[in-house]
Amino acid sequence: MKLATKVNEFHTNNVKESVGYRVANSIHTMEILSGLYSDELKACIRELSTNAYDAQMEAGNGDKPFKIELPTTNNPIFSIRDYGTGLSPEKMKDVYTVYGVSDKTTSNDFDGCLGLGSKSPFTYCKMFTTISYYNGMKYVAVNAHNERGRPTFNILHSEPTDEPNGLEVRFDIKESDIYTFIEKASSVYQWFAVLPEVVDKNQDDELKAVINGLRTSKENNIAFSQDGWKVLKSGFSSCVVMGNIAYPLESMHFDSQHAGLIRNGLILYVNRGEVDFTPSRESLKYTPYTVANISNYLTDILAYIKDNLEQEFEDCEYLWDATIKLNTLRNGPMGRLFDLVTPDTKFQGKDLEAKTYIDEGCDRFVLFKKVYGKIKQSSHNCIYYKDTTKFVVCDLKNKGFAALRRHMEQTSFNGSYHLYCVDGDTHKDGIKFVSDTYGVNPDTILLCSSFPKPVKNSKGKIVSNTLFQCQQLRDITRVYNKRGYWNSYEVDMNNGTYYYVIIGKSYELINSDRYSHTVANVVKIARNMKISTDNIIGLTKKRYEKIKNKKNWKNFFDEAKKYVDKFCSNSNNVKSIEAYLNNDEYLTYKNLMPFLNKTTKLYKFLSKFEKLDIKNGSIISEIISDYEAASGKRYELPVVNFSINTDFINETYPMLALIDSHRFINGSIYRPASKESLKVISDYVNSIS
Repeated sequence: MKLATKVNEFHTNNVKESVGYRVANSIHTMEILSGLYSDELKACIRELSTNAYDAQMEAGNGDKPFKIELPTTNNPIFSIRDYGTGLSPEKMKDVYTVYGVSDKTTSNDFDGCLGLGSKSPFTYCKMFTTISYYNGMKYVAVNAHNERGRPTFNILHSEPTDEPNGLEVRFDIKESDIYTFIEKASSVYQWFAVLPEVVDKNQDDELKAVINGLRTSKENNIAFSQDGWKVLKSGFSSCVVMGNIAYPLESMHFDSQHAGLIRNGLILYVNRGEVDFTPSRESLKYTPYTVANISNYLTDILAYIKDNLEQEFEDCEYLWDATIKLNTLRNGPMGRLFDLVTPDTKFQGKDLEAKTYIDEGCDRFVLFKKVYGKIKQSSHNCIYYKDTTKFVVCDLKNKGFAALRRHMEQTSFNGSYHLYCVDGDTHKDGIKFVSDTYGVNPDTILLCSSFPKPVKNSKGKIVSNTLFQCQQLRDITRVYNKRGYWNSYEVDMNNGTYYYVIIGKSYELINSDRYSHTVANVVKIARNMKISTDNIIGLTKKRYEKIKNKKNWKNFFDEAKKYVDKFCSNSNNVKSIEAYLNNDEYLTYKNLMPFLNKTTKLYKFLSKFEKLDIKNGSIISEIISDYEAASGKRYELPVVNFSINTDFINETYPMLALIDSHRFINGSIYRPASKESLKVISDYVNSIS
């Protein structure tokens, strides 16, 4: 990266003696240069990763990921391998033994420029390894403090290699930092255009999941954005992103309007070289050059936001919509931005009045609203400017109220309906009155005559409504009380497909005339069967009588049994269930398979499991277990010719019982078993059979 510089002329006509400044090669000097960072580990990740990116850019591989190895408790090492140009032994000496020397100061294509990042591991540890793959040769060097504490560069050996050019840096991670490493790494890599590839697939998935979470939280809260910047809804810290590095943006260095935008939340992307930064690259250096460049960006952003907001008001066709927009902007998450840019809020050339409700002429309306699933009717003194407010013109004599109630019963809309009463001959005048008086789009005003007619039987009598109150299952498995599993819900018994379970007055399951507190099992079954809990309805026995003969209502437990029956109709699937139920030994020793001879008894035993779909077997086993708990019925698996005898393991390989299998064979994401331990144990098994 090119550094911004300003040259002042200095005339030396009268100077008697001139001496250049130097930096002493002392322990204290090295400590100062290595102690620049407040977060030492994060600095190492950032500096080495940007160096890897720069190297690949120089080699024309900027669109490819470099590789990293994340530390685990069993292997506490962080390594980073790029596929750049690599370094010759002479260049390695220059790069690692001289502070402040950089070959990236002539171009803005690179992040590096200070000549400090390659030595950043010294801020965290006293030794790190550098491996250079350069034109068919591999050079291994150790950077370490000598007995006096002074950094030294030591080439250990070289050998021919087929590896592509590039550089690898490795160093040990303290045990206390292992569990927070992914958090620090993700905070750095979330700003990289090309994410690195983690050697371990599980760790790679975990790192990318954390990064995607960080990115998504910002993307979901964007108020305005254009190429080069994103203004967020309040609640986020501001930063300047230059290259692959994000620098915190502090408001205290700017005027009040610019500072307000920064305090709101902003991500500003600038070109390399447009801002100055401290040697640690942990913060910006607020020189006049930096402040001026950022201020120019902020001025343009504020102008864009103001123009955009004013255009939104101009695009509103009706006063009602413009007033709602004004209230939403002023009182919502973007209220700070709105007050900051103070747009002209005009509608059709007139200033908008910031009103939250109407109180004039409201005595002509009747309010209808759902309260906990029940429709309430009342007179009222105001109408609120909200998206959830609807206007209705009653154009039916003596039947408008009932028609509106039927409409509300058949919709999930939970806002308020304001009914304006007129007779059938003048309903058009009613629509015009509401539209003209309150500035409402006439196309959004409802007529009672447009609502569904009541259902009548063959004798002309109105039959009972097909809607009734019930309980809809929530997709949760932990609640404070059984009521928490359910939402009050209104359902049309004739439309849609539903799965029912019978519940009691205390919201518990009732099966085979006995009570079972296992609603969570129903949720688990639904998840495994990919059935939405929105379609699972809890019915009392009285409600059940209304739908028991309807084909669109299905007994949930019957459907669960059919699902399991279909799976178990295949004998191999039943074997997979049996294998899952008896797979402790398989899970214990499966990591040994790549190292075992195929003729050993243990390999043959493990391969029996490999041929079966253990994953599906586990899912069906969970469904069966939950089915038995929730339904109160036992499910009998079909009989298959499949036997699992594990006694031979301890008899044939008695030493295996003495090994800590969790540590040396199974491992975990953070503590995987090492290949060395797996091979040693496999050699023991192979030596016996």
